[in-house]
Amino acid sequence: MVFVRVSYMYIHVQYVYMSRAARSRAGELTREDVIDAAAGLVAERGYAGLTMRALAQRCGVPTMTLYRHVRDKEDILGALADRVLAELQLPEAGTVTWQEELASVFGSVLEQQVMHRPEPVIAARQPVAGEAAYRGAEVVLDALRRGGIEGEPAASAFATLFAYTIGFVQQQLLSSAPGSLGRRHEVLERLPREDFDNLSRLGAVFLLRSSDRHFRDGLDLIISGLETKARTRAEGPLPGRAAAGGGRPGSAGPVEPGGSGQEGSRRNHRVSRAQGPP
Repeated sequence: MVFVRVSYMYIHVQYVYMSRAARSRAGELTREDVIDAAAGLVAERGYAGLTMRALAQRCGVPTMTLYRHVRDKEDILGALADRVLAELQLPEAGTVTWQEELASVFGSVLEQQVMHRPEPVIAARQPVAGEAAYRGAEVVLDALRRGGIEGEPAASAFATLFAYTIGFVQQQLLSSAPGSLGRRHEVLERLPREDFDNLSRLGAVFLLRSSDRHFRDGLDLIISGLETKARTRAEGPLPGRAAAGGGRPGSAGPVEPGGSGQEGSRRNHRVSRAQGPP
């Protein structure tokens, strides 16, 4: 006869009863209430201080009640970032050039993100997919279309402008930390000049590149590049770039009227541009 010892596992189930007041709060709670409470927590404790348990305590309800209104913490963070983007000052359509419109929109993004410090971290961590974010994207894409940039190039341009702006905001916030500039300047001063000649020449100017002026300068470089690319695409290949028979630009080919070689080609190009298309 064989004896088998069976281990029994005892499960303790704890029931949590909601008070009448808690049930009342849970019944009246809305998604906007949850987002409002989350905004208050982030303002007081920062991004890391926002937890579902802390949020439930702030709302006065059990944690599971929150999931009736939000999917998860990422949903809350996206709603917070979208709320900030809803405050953007967007230019009226048709009042400025497409280049000025891009500068205005992303300048406004910079101002709003610096004012609401945790949101740049949110925007960098995850996509912001609320109505306000898409409204701003629509304005930017319309400006790019008016500038001759559409389709995939427009998507790339938007991603570049947004990444530059959010990255610059994060740099501003980091450089504004107490003692940050002093520590970085000490390191810069210790660098051997013979190995870091360009940095030595710039000195503090390099460290202070987080100013609004530097942001505008960088934004202007991006927009100017987009403008140049759009103009080049619109003009197409320049006449006379390739010799008849598939030769490379500048290679020997048939002598064109008005001259020979590269000089003659350039002269004929100038004439054709002046006369316009046939």
